[in-house]
Amino acid sequence: MLRRLLKDAKRVDWRYALGELVLIVISILIALYISNWNEERKEREFEGKMLLEVEKSIGSELESHLASRIHRIQEIERSTEIVLKYLDDEIPFSDSLHQHFWHLNWRLIFEYQRTAYESLKARGIHQLQSDTLRQMMMEYYDSDHPWVDFFVLDFNTFTTDRMKPYCDENFAILRIDSGQEYEPLNVFTLKESIEFKNLVIGKYGKTRDVRFRLQSLFRKGVRLRNAIRVNLKVEPNVPQK
Repeated sequence: MLRRLLKDAKRVDWRYALGELVLIVISILIALYISNWNEERKEREFEGKMLLEVEKSIGSELESHLASRIHRIQEIERSTEIVLKYLDDEIPFSDSLHQHFWHLNWRLIFEYQRTAYESLKARGIHQLQSDTLRQMMMEYYDSDHPWVDFFVLDFNTFTTDRMKPYCDENFAILRIDSGQEYEPLNVFTLKESIEFKNLVIGKYGKTRDVRFRLQSLFRKGVRLRNAIRVNLKVEPNVPQK
């Protein structure tokens, strides 16, 4: 039997067999390459889709919500400045102060739009090709957002727990066509009140902190949105705040 096997082996065209083996190996390698290429293409398509959703989410946050919150906090800051000028005898008392007194009670509501970003995180944000874009995105959502939350919460807590109780006790609410205003129950007592002045100074400082954080978040959001648009090869045209 061994002789027959050796005799049969001599008849085999080993060059042909080797060629067949090489073709099989090459076919397998090509199939693996195509499979990996398809997976990579699907990942890049998903990345592009999610980046587009994040870009739209940031745009909505900047234009429809964050800009209005900045405008509101600037109104509060302006009113606290005017009330402080009145308390420091830089301006006389007038009915126009009623509106600024009312603004001392204003709080701030800020809601983030994180759905697209959280979806990207769940899929694997570390798979983003751009390290710079990934770092900018994580800083914006996971660092800057919580910092704004912290300062807004502190601002609202101060207003609710300290400013509003004092105002409710020392002002009368006036209802006007454009909303509500505060009229002092006793102008002289209010003017001489150290407690009230300290409250206004505290409100002013916390208002400035929130305004700074909101404006910083806006600028970072603009830069992040533009970076995403560049990555997606879309013309960046978002205005600075």
